[in-house]
Formats: sequence, structure tokens, C-alpha cells
Amino acid sequence: GGNLVVNHTYKQPGDYTVQLTLENDINQNDTTSWSVTIDPATATILPAPTATAQPAQPPVAQINGPTQAEVGETVVFDGGYSQADSPIVSFEWGFGDGQTATGMGVTHVYGAPGTYNVTLTVTDQNGLSETDSYDIDIIDANGPPPPPPTQEPTPAPDEPTPTAAPEPEPTATPEPQPETRPLLPATPPTAAIDAPA
Repeated sequence: GGNLVVNHTYKQPGDYTVQLTLENDINQNDTTSWSVTIDPATATILPAPTATAQPAQPPVAQINGPTQAEVGETVVFDGGYSQADSPIVSFEWGFGDGQTATGMGVTHVYGAPGTYNVTLTVTDQNGLSETDSYDIDIIDANGPPPPPPTQEPTPAPDEPTPTAAPEPEPTATPEPQPETRPLLPATPPTAAIDAPA
């Protein structure tokens, strides 16, 4: 024997009688039945999720260029590292000396030494924009060299302070004292008479 599984789907609600008949290989059989109640479908239909539109983010401008150059040198600036969610449609440059240019990559020549502030403004197709900036130092290669940096004098190491040797304290020499002799008691004279023989 074994377990037999039969699947069935009822399309309408109601009470149904399920009947099972088993028969063996010698034509013996047995039948059983039971009732099944099918309830109406009560599935809850959920509303479709509503997508929330995220606000568009402005692009991120980024300048790639040297921080120092010489007067008369052709300086190359690149804005191709700028990023945006939407395509960037314009690159506007300012070189700090009153000159401007447009394009992802540009060049510029400075005519005088000094420090100039370079700016790049990028705008995407949504009209959103952002500006990046940095300073570049322009030096005159034919001018006098800059003075060397001033170095502070190095203080000499502290010399040890000589320590005065302690002076010996004077030792008092005792003065000689007169010798004192003990007084002996006086011995009285002894009188002796020699008698004639």
C-alpha cells in the first residue's frame, strides 16, 4: 500500500461529498465518503504600491588641473571628472583674470604672475548646476628668484653651570692649658733620738 494524493479545485462555494473507493488485485473493494464545505473566497485585494518620485540631484563639478604654472605657459584644465545623474549639457569656465571659456576640456595662458581662482560651472539637462573652484599660482620664470625661507637661529645647547667647590670650614685649635698637679699632703717631720749605748 501507499499514500495516494489527489488534488481538486472547487470553482463554486457549497457542500460537497467526497467519495473514495479502493479495490485490490482480487476484486475486493471498499468505499468511504465524507463531506467538504467550500466557503466563498475572502481574499483581500491590496492596493498597488505607489512609487515615490525622488527629487533630481544636481551634478557634481570637479576640476582637474595644475596648482602652479609659469607666465606664458599653456595651462590645460579638464572638467571630465564631473558627475551627474542626468547628462551634463554645458561646462563654463572662469580663469580668475577676467577671461572665460566653455567646453569639457579647455586651455588658458596667463600673462602676469599671481594667484588666480579658477571656476567651473556644470549644468545638466534638467537645468541643475553646481560650481567647483580652486587656486592656481602663476610664477614668472624670468623674474628674481624668491627669497629663501628665513630660518630661525638654532639655540646653542645649555652649558652646565660650574658649581663652586665648598670652602673648608676653619677648625679651631685648642689652646694649651697649664698642667695641674695634685697637691700632696704635707708629711710632718719625725723626730728621732739616738740613745747612747
